[in-house]
Order: sequence, then C-alpha cells, then structure tokens
Amino acid sequence: MPPSKVEATKEHRPGEQVLADDAAKKILAEVQLQSPGTRSGPNASPSENHAQHQLQAKLTLENNRLHRSGTLPGLNIVGYDSNKHLIVADTKKGAGHRAYTVGEDGRIVATYKVIVGPAGSKRFEKLESQTPPGLGGQAEAKVETDKDHKSQEQQPTETGTKEGDGKKVDAPRGLRSQANGVENRRGVRIEQHNGRFAYYFAANGQESVLFTTEATESGLREGDEKLSKLVEDKQNELTSQFKVTFGRSGEDVVWKANPAEQGGGHHIKARTPRLDELAGVEAALFRSQPAQLLDNSGLEGIKVNFLTETSIGSAAYKSAGLDGKSAIFVEPRSVDTPRFPTEQDGAKAGGTARESTEALFVHELSHNTQHKTGWDELEKRKQLVAEIGWIPSTTDSQLYLFRDKEGHLYRPPNNEFDTPLWTRCNEAGEPINDKGEVVTPDKAIVLSNDQMMAIAEVPPASGYFPNATEMCAGGLTFFRLDRKWREDLLNRSPRLYKLAKQLDQAEIDATYGTGKYIRSLDGLLVEDTYTKRKSIESLERGRIT
Repeated sequence: MPPSKVEATKEHRPGEQVLADDAAKKILAEVQLQSPGTRSGPNASPSENHAQHQLQAKLTLENNRLHRSGTLPGLNIVGYDSNKHLIVADTKKGAGHRAYTVGEDGRIVATYKVIVGPAGSKRFEKLESQTPPGLGGQAEAKVETDKDHKSQEQQPTETGTKEGDGKKVDAPRGLRSQANGVENRRGVRIEQHNGRFAYYFAANGQESVLFTTEATESGLREGDEKLSKLVEDKQNELTSQFKVTFGRSGEDVVWKANPAEQGGGHHIKARTPRLDELAGVEAALFRSQPAQLLDNSGLEGIKVNFLTETSIGSAAYKSAGLDGKSAIFVEPRSVDTPRFPTEQDGAKAGGTARESTEALFVHELSHNTQHKTGWDELEKRKQLVAEIGWIPSTTDSQLYLFRDKEGHLYRPPNNEFDTPLWTRCNEAGEPINDKGEVVTPDKAIVLSNDQMMAIAEVPPASGYFPNATEMCAGGLTFFRLDRKWREDLLNRSPRLYKLAKQLDQAEIDATYGTGKYIRSLDGLLVEDTYTKRKSIESLERGRIT
C-alpha cells in the first residue's frame, strides 16, 4: 500500500525528483491516497484544478489502454505530484515494486523503486526510467534530465561496460510479462537495450550485468537457462564451501497439518532458490560459520529449504526435519515481501536493520547454535536464560517468565503470532494486579511490547522477543551481522551481548579447537591473535565483565 501521508516542500523544478528519498527530502506534494477517481484532504487542489486533473488522468489512462477505473492488474493510481504528474504504483508481483510519474503526454517522467520498511512504511529510490507493464501505449519512456546531461544513453554489454547510442525501448507487453516471470523466478532485473535483454544482478551493494540475450522469446528462454545454471553453480559452490544442502525443486520437505482433520495434512514441496536469495544465504554463512554445521564434527551441513507454500511463518529452524536432521525453511512470503539480499544492500538503500535475507538466515542459523550449545537441555537452558532475565514458572518447566528492572515477572504472549501483550504474574505464571493479588486476565496489569522493552531487566536486541529462545537468537544475530549491529547490541544490552558471545565462542571452540578462532567485529571468523583480541577488548572494556 502507498504511504499514508508525505509532507510537501514549497517549490519544485520541472524534471525534479518528486517522490521522497528519505524523511529529510519529503517533496511529494498533493498526493491523496484514496481509491481512483477521488481526492480529498488538506492538500487537495481547488475544484477546477481537481476536475482538470481528473480529466487528464482519464485521458492518460485511456491513451495507455488502462481501465477507466484507473486500475490494471498490478497497477494503481497513487495521486499527483506538485508538477501535476500522475503517479502510478506497479504492485504486480513480477514488476519489482516500481512506481512511476506520468506526464500529460502519457510518457514516463521518472521511475522509482518502492522499498518497504517496518510497519509498511515506504521509501522511493529513483531509478533509470523504464516503461511499466500496462503503460506500453506510448512509443518509449521519456527521461527528463539536467541540461548538461549527455544526450546519448550508453548501453550495457555482456561485460558490464557500456556502448552504443540507442535509447532503451521497452519490450512488447506480452514479452515484457514473460521477462517479469524470469525476473521473479531468478531474482534478477531485465532491461531491453538496442534489441537485446540485459540481465542485471544486484547484491553486496553492487549491481552488474550478468549477460545479454536477444530481446525475443527464444532469447528469454536462453537467459532463463543461463540463470538456472548460475543458480545451480552457486548452490554447488555453497555446498562445497560450507557443506549446506538445498531442497530440490518438487521435493517433499515439511509436513503441513490440517487442523480440521485429525492426522490430516500434506507435504509442502521445495522450490529452486533465486540468485538474490543465494547471495543473502552466502553472506549469512560467512558471518555465522560454524553454525551451519550439524554437529561439532564438521562433516555435514544444515539443509536449506525454500518452500512453495506457507506453513510456518516467514522462516523457521527445525532441529529435526523430515530426515531427522536440522533444517531451515523459508516461505514464499519472505520472497513476496521486498527484502534486500544482504545488509550491505540495505545500508546502501537506507534500509533498517535486518531487512535482508542475510539477516534472516543469520537469525535462523543462530537457533542451530543454540541447539548445539545445550539450549535443548532443560537444566542448561534454565542457567542460560537466567543470564538474560528469564526464569521458569514454578508450575510449568516449559513456561519462562520475563523480569523487569524492579523484579516484577511477566508472562509472554501465548505464542509468537499473538498480539504481543505481556501480563504481570506471580512465579506460578498466574495473572496479578498491582497489589500482587491473583486476578482474572482482564484485571491484571498488561504491557505492550514497547512498554516491556523499556522496563526489561535485560533489554532485548529488537522488538521481536516473544520468548527466551527468540530473544537469545536475536542477540546472536546482532552479534554476528557486522560491527554496527554488534556495537548496538553491546550498548543496548550488555548482558545479552555477553551471552551471545559466550555461545558463539563455545560453538567455535567445539568445532575447531580452543584458542584457534574468534569472531571479528565484522562478524567473520579470524585467527585468535593478540592483536585481534585486543581490538575486541577495547570495544567491550568497561561494558561487560
């Protein structure tokens, strides 16, 4: 969905960027986020201008073969910018989440990538102009540039260099749709230049052209085959380097029960991962090893399964998959929701922490670290969770209660998918009021997730801490991702940092031997030398003991 409101600045120049890059540059003006054909709010134009805008919108849509309602599958009207350009958002699954501004002549003025952040917030990153699906009625995209910009557009070749003076012309609508399918299936971006398709791949903060093919159906098939081979090669490379394996396309990898039928359900099948997903997995493996290994022998790695349908949430770790071995499962929704391949890509685009496939896998691999360092043993777990403010209930050894700074106990949500409300309770887990009396749940003291975070004896790494296991995994994730998030964890929660470091080093020592390797501040394994240890100690000095 579009952002609820974006403030406007007073002045705009023709051709100027009109969608907000960040909070400091809010230059989207007079945008009303109603259904097509309506407009209201404090920034609404005078009625006569409003009528003219609506007429122009209809003409633009009709000229580009759009429905009179202002919609086409995957294409919706957002509103207008201050230069009276129509803004349309392309939400079609294979379109790469694009938005466009359309001039009065129906041509594209500018193209933007829509980046979805926490709680549905939106950022708009300006891209090179391209014609969206459904706006192919005009001959070509029009790019407005500064006067001193070169009039000839340099085009990419297979080597990534640029040559030629032809303008980029989008493919016919049917072929473009097929290209969108390849993009979505393989995790690349395809553009047409001088009768050829260029296949762009973005990861690790960079984008390059992998190769080009003819801009034809046979060319797309050739490109898809090449991308399939690249995916296969990358999987084999990761298996060779890290010993991880991947679920084969069509393989039954997890059981999905049917609550309406006792014992009923079906197996969910695996799918082939995309190139951008594998880039995130690779980055996570570098920052998590040896967490990807099934045990301390280092002989076998964890299995990674990309699923064809929903079952377990965004992603999940299971200590025993169908084959009885530890595995990670990633659902389609993790792909459908825009996610950067790596943290480096997120930082480059101004994203928030842990919006990447890399972070997703670092978190799930952290659960395997827990599994290998005693978390599954009841007495060991009691000892570990006590270090970060959790104690078991006196009546249920599987129920852990969270402690605040004043020693009050709180019962967490029933499960991680509930609305995160925390109920004050006694040591038995029974709800209590402010006098300590056992009461019905509706009369107990209840805190929101943010309130609980603010008063926790041991602050969690993020707002996702529905139980002690996830809170610990969150700490390991921040500890391993990179120096920025490691420092953030240390500053925010020294005790959680200490536990994360303890478990991380225990796993490293059990796998490679004591005194051989440590985790650098950048999250990578390095030799355990005096210099390396001193650089880490200088950061931690005075904050953990």
